[in-house]
Amino acid sequence: LGFAVICLYEVLWSFTVLNAEITSQMVIDGTTPDIDRLIVDYPDPERPWNLIFATKIWLVGFIISAHAFYLSKKPRKSIEELNPED
Repeated sequence: LGFAVICLYEVLWSFTVLNAEITSQMVIDGTTPDIDRLIVDYPDPERPWNLIFATKIWLVGFIISAHAFYLSKKPRKSIEELNPED
């Protein structure tokens, strides 16, 4: 569950930064940016992350970990429920 929460936080953070980048370029230049080229230099300026890629990766991590948490908490069927004729 912890990893799902972290992934959800990162997805929301990536969307927030992506929206801020789009809005700032529209306000400053008056043009709509190419969102596939938007990057963020955090945490390492030497290796910036593409915001679309980062959002997709964190979203996939959230979906997989949330589904794994759901499956781990789902009630299991007993042997009697699996073999009713016995």
